[in-house]
Amino acid sequence: MSLPDWQQGLWVASTLLRVGVCYLALKHGLFGRLPLFTSYLVGAALRELSWWAVARYAGYDADFSFYFYWWTQLPVVALRGLAIAEVCRGILEPFRGVWALGWRCLAVVALILLAVAGLSAQANRQFLVDFIPTLDRGLELAAMTVLVGLLLFCRWYGIGVDPPYWQVTMGLAFYSGVQFFNAAMMQALPGELVWWNSIRIISYMVALGMWGQAVLKPLPSAPAPPDLLTQEDYDRLAPAVNARLRELNDRLLRLLKR
Repeated sequence: MSLPDWQQGLWVASTLLRVGVCYLALKHGLFGRLPLFTSYLVGAALRELSWWAVARYAGYDADFSFYFYWWTQLPVVALRGLAIAEVCRGILEPFRGVWALGWRCLAVVALILLAVAGLSAQANRQFLVDFIPTLDRGLELAAMTVLVGLLLFCRWYGIGVDPPYWQVTMGLAFYSGVQFFNAAMMQALPGELVWWNSIRIISYMVALGMWGQAVLKPLPSAPAPPDLLTQEDYDRLAPAVNARLRELNDRLLRLLKR
């Protein structure tokens, strides 16, 4: 079985774009700012090249190509999950209290995804066939929710986001959103795999375009963290803040008793 010429051309264009973005990312210092995300970019590109070589040699419908695809998908999924956590940390770490809550929430989400994927695949005779796709779909939904929520949180509270972080976050959120709905459609219409695979490639190319904008020029040094309240200012303002919270609490209790 061979792919149509137009899809092979799409894959070649995607591969060239992958290699170009990886080159710019390494050349212009993205690894120093986002090492896990840069590793994800390089790992995803190497995996795509190796799988295509295996598929061309062994055949796209060969068992070896099938298992090679899914076994190599596992580290790529893991790297993307770590890259998402790294981006969240880079944006929220100056706000230590928010990040302390954020990383715990991300850890709980990761454990839930692993548990759901494991339970779903347990009943399948081919554990790998169900475990990795289920984990991948769960990651797409979690990533889309977390990243969109992060962007809205920053917008609502006026948190300035360094442009590279903003572009990387936008690209990850876009790709995860498209992939989640693409996976849902693939389950509903499994006979259209060529089209769903094309949507995957095109959406990744769009995300690569967003990431490429972040590394077109050498990245400046990381900005200084925002000035937070000193301990003296906090001690002075805390009683007033606590008084307002108690007042709000008393009002809510009175409303609930009515």
